[in-house]
Amino acid sequence: MRASLTLLCCLLALASLSGAEPDQHQKLFDEAKRVVHGLRENVLPAPNPDGETEEDLLQAMAHGDKAIDPAFYRRLDLDAVTDRLLPVLDRSFRSENVGGAIATCRLFLVRGHKLCLEGKVAEGQAWLLKAHRMARRPEADGSLLRLYTAIALENIAL
Repeated sequence: MRASLTLLCCLLALASLSGAEPDQHQKLFDEAKRVVHGLRENVLPAPNPDGETEEDLLQAMAHGDKAIDPAFYRRLDLDAVTDRLLPVLDRSFRSENVGGAIATCRLFLVRGHKLCLEGKVAEGQAWLLKAHRMARRPEADGSLLRLYTAIALENIAL
């Protein structure tokens, strides 16, 4: 966990150094980051000895470590959020999108797990594969940052 957090921090720092112009889908990546990072301040109710936040809960649900909380899912309106994020799947990698790509990947995974739990396995698998596809978007530039991001996204999706 600490190693992946360190990797993420390094990727985000490198991404902020990039002078590239934002692509037209930057707003979508920013929305994904807002949804995920907006949960950091919300500490889960007691009993919560580790002081976990709603962001931790979302991450645990995305990774399959905790069951999907339907009320939490509905409150975030994750069906609508993930539907809006679909266009990012066909965009080439840009270094300023690293944080948004990771957030988007986790949101796709949560939706996939939810659908599988509802018995909609084929549809759920399709959403799980969208998270995997985030690591393998077209037009990769072959940069080291792109490679590290792909590895991180693929590990999250797996």
